[in-house]
Amino acid sequence: MKTLEYEVNGKKYVLTFTRASVIWAEEHGFDIRDIDSKPMSSLSNLFYYAFRANHPNLTKEETDTILFDEIGGITEKEVKRLSDMYADVVTSLVVKTRKNPNVVVK
Repeated sequence: MKTLEYEVNGKKYVLTFTRASVIWAEEHGFDIRDIDSKPMSSLSNLFYYAFRANHPNLTKEETDTILFDEIGGITEKEVKRLSDMYADVVTSLVVKTRKNPNVVVK
C-alpha cells in the first residue's frame, strides 16, 4: 500500500487510501475529476480524505491547518502521489481474473 508521510510538530501522519476511505470520500461528494476544475477545494479535500484511513478523528479544519499553516501547501509531486493512491484503490475493484473461478456471469 502506498503512503505519504508527514511529521508535523512531533506528530507523525501516515496518509493513504483504503476502500472504506474512498467510499467515505465519495459519499461526502468528492469527485477526483474535480481537481482540474476546482483545485482549491478539491486538493484540500483529497488531502483531508487521505487522513481517513489512519487518522479518522481529525477534522477538515485540522487537516487544513496542517496543509496551509504547518506544511505550507502541497507540491505537484504530492498531488500526483495522492491522486495515484486514490486511483489505485478504485482500479483495484477491476480484476482480470476472479479469486473464485466458480463465479459465472450470465
